[in-house]
Amino acid sequence: MRRPRVLVIYTGGTIGSLPVDRLNHASALDAAPFAESLDSEYCQGLEERMRQVGHGLDFDLCNIEPPIDSSAIRPDKWILLAKLIETEYQHYDGFLILHGTDTMAMTATALSFMFETLDKPIVLTGSQVPLFQSPTDARSNLLHSLWVASQTEEATLIPEVVIVFGRYVVRGCQAVKVDASDGDAFRAPNGVPLGVVRPEKVHIYKDRVLEPRPVDETPSVLYRMYSQGSPPDCVYEKQVDARSAADMTGTRVFNIRPTWDRTAPPFKIRKVELDPDDDLESTQSQLADPLVRGVLLATYGVGNAPPDPGLHACLREATERDCLIVNVSRCSKARVAMGQYAASSLLLEHGVVSGMDMTHEAARTKIRWAAAKHTLLSDMQKAMQVSQRGEQGEDLHDLRFGGSDRAEDRTGDDASWLARGFYSTTLPQSLKKQLLKRCVIRFSDLALRAPGVGQALLHVFLSNPNATIEDAGDADITIDAESIAGDGGVFVHEIPKALVQQAGDTIQIRLVASAGASVAFNGLFLALFAEPSRGTSTG
Repeated sequence: MRRPRVLVIYTGGTIGSLPVDRLNHASALDAAPFAESLDSEYCQGLEERMRQVGHGLDFDLCNIEPPIDSSAIRPDKWILLAKLIETEYQHYDGFLILHGTDTMAMTATALSFMFETLDKPIVLTGSQVPLFQSPTDARSNLLHSLWVASQTEEATLIPEVVIVFGRYVVRGCQAVKVDASDGDAFRAPNGVPLGVVRPEKVHIYKDRVLEPRPVDETPSVLYRMYSQGSPPDCVYEKQVDARSAADMTGTRVFNIRPTWDRTAPPFKIRKVELDPDDDLESTQSQLADPLVRGVLLATYGVGNAPPDPGLHACLREATERDCLIVNVSRCSKARVAMGQYAASSLLLEHGVVSGMDMTHEAARTKIRWAAAKHTLLSDMQKAMQVSQRGEQGEDLHDLRFGGSDRAEDRTGDDASWLARGFYSTTLPQSLKKQLLKRCVIRFSDLALRAPGVGQALLHVFLSNPNATIEDAGDADITIDAESIAGDGGVFVHEIPKALVQQAGDTIQIRLVASAGASVAFNGLFLALFAEPSRGTSTG
C-alpha cells in the first residue's frame, strides 16, 4: 500500500522560533529555519515520529525564505503559497503549512477563496510555545495536523483549507483567533468544528465536511494581483520526488483566484466600525473616498446602525458609485438580520448587503473574491450572500422590489396605485427549493392611514397576481396600521415556503389596499433563506 505524501511548508512563526542568542534561552525569540528546530537537542526523534503518523507517511519540507513572524504576513505570501501548492499539487496527497498564530486565520481564509476546487486537504497549524521548549503544544499540533493532511480515505478526507490547533479542526474561512496563549486558540464562533482531537486519534465529523468542489474540464489559473517587488523563493530542504501527473489517480484540477488586485482601477477596502463615541466625521470621510470600493460596516448586534442622516447619506452615495458595502456584526458570535429592527431597515434601502454570520476575515476576503469574479455591483451583492466555501451558515437570496411613489401617497381606490401595487421578479437560478428553510417579507417605512375613523388595511398576495379588494379574505398577509405603529414603520412577516416556486420561475407580489386607505413605503423586500448548497460557487 502506497504511503501518503505530505508537503510541509514552513513560513515561520512561534512553532519554529529559537532564541536570538542560541546560548541564552531567555533572549528574544525569532523565526528560524525549521530544520534547525527539528535538529535541536529538544526534538530528538520527532522527525521519525512524524513519519510514523497514522499508518506511516512520507513528507518533504519546504522553507519560505526568509521565515517571518506572522504579523509580517502580506498578500504576496498568500500568492507565493498558492503558487507553490499549485506547482506541487499532483505530487502530494496533502499540504501542511506551519504558520504563526497572529494571522493564521487570515491566511486560511485567503487560501480558502483562492482555491476554487480542491480534493485534497490544505492544513494550517502552529503553536503557542516553540518546539524547543518543554512543555509545548507544538509537537501535538504538528503530529495531529500531519494526520489530517495525509488522509486519503473518503471517511476521513477533508478536501478543504482547515486549521488544526489544540483540540479542534476548524474550517479555515470560519476560524478566528480567540486566545493569545491558550492551547485552543482557534474557534469557529458561528460554526462547528469539522473534527476533534482525542487522545487516540483525530475524529472527523464527515457530515460537516464539504464535498469536493466541481471541476472544470479545462483547468485555468487566474492571478489578478501583483506584489511590490519579487517575493522570495521557496527553498527545499529535502529532495522532492517530482512524479508525473500520470502516476496520480483521481486527481482533480483546480482554479486559483488570488483576488487582491492592486492594478487599475485601485480597489481599496475599509472597515468602518460604528462606535457611540464616534462623531461620524471619520466614518463619513472613509465612505466618501472614491477609491474605496469595498466596505466592512461593523454594526451593533444583529446589524443595527444609528439613524444619523449624514451616515446614511454617505452609505447611499457610496453604493451609487458601485461600492460594495457588507454589514457585519461587532459581536464575535452573531448573525446579521437586516430589517428585523427599524435601526437596520434603512441599510437595506441603501444597498447594504448582509454579511450573515461570516467572520470579519471571511467577509473582507469575500469582497475581494466577488470583485475579482464579477463586474456588476448587483452580481457582487448576490454572490456575497451565498455560501462559496462554507463561510456562512445560510444562503440568502435577497429580492428587492423598491417602494411606492415617494412623492405622494396613493389610495386604495386610485387605479394608478393599484397598477403600481404589482411587483414581479425572477427567482435566482442559484436557489434550490429543496434547500429552502424560510421566507420573510419586509416593508420599511410603511405607513397606513385611513380616512376618518375607518380601518386602514394592506392585503398582500403572493399567489394571486390578479387580486382585487374583493379577494381580500384570501390574502396571504393582511397588515393593519396598529401592527406597525410601534415598530417605526417596519413590518416583518414569515410566509409559507410553498408560495415560493422553483428557481427561474417568476414570483409576483400583489398589494391591495382597503377602500380609501392611504399607503406608502420606501422598501419591499423578500428574503429567502436556504441551506448552503455545500459551498458550491453560484457566482
